[in-house]
Amino acid sequence: MNAATQAVYARSDLFREVFEGFPHALLVLDEHLRLLHVNRAAAGLSGAERKAMLYRQNGEAFHCVHAEEHPEGCGHAPACAKCAVKQSVLEVLSGMPLVQRNHHALLGSHGHVRELHLRLTASALRHDGERLVLVMLEDTQAPPPMPWLMTGKTVFHQTTSP
Repeated sequence: MNAATQAVYARSDLFREVFEGFPHALLVLDEHLRLLHVNRAAAGLSGAERKAMLYRQNGEAFHCVHAEEHPEGCGHAPACAKCAVKQSVLEVLSGMPLVQRNHHALLGSHGHVRELHLRLTASALRHDGERLVLVMLEDTQAPPPMPWLMTGKTVFHQTTSP
């Protein structure tokens, strides 16, 4: 690695911008499924403010309908045994380097339930000796965030003058 490349990698603000600007939801979770970091896209997907999501369990932060089915909250309802996020985090922490699967989520707030079809990718992280999991959630029913990347064509916005 040359000196210029090392300088780029040493800039934590660059990686913060990459994390924040990534077009899909990114979550950093601990072994208890608590959210330690979420990007803007994750907050947008959940519909909650980022501060309200942090240090809460995944299902509670995203308003999963199953998180309210049991008095102990997220992870304790019968449906939680099949939760793709929970399964993926546990698999990665048990040694699998990467997990990918589809996830069907029912998120509810204020009496309204949204059904999401997500592509989930989870991978292991280690930070300050702590084992963490990075999870990406991609809404498979949403239009691509940058459609010109999918088609290889440049998109021009035409403006008309009055």
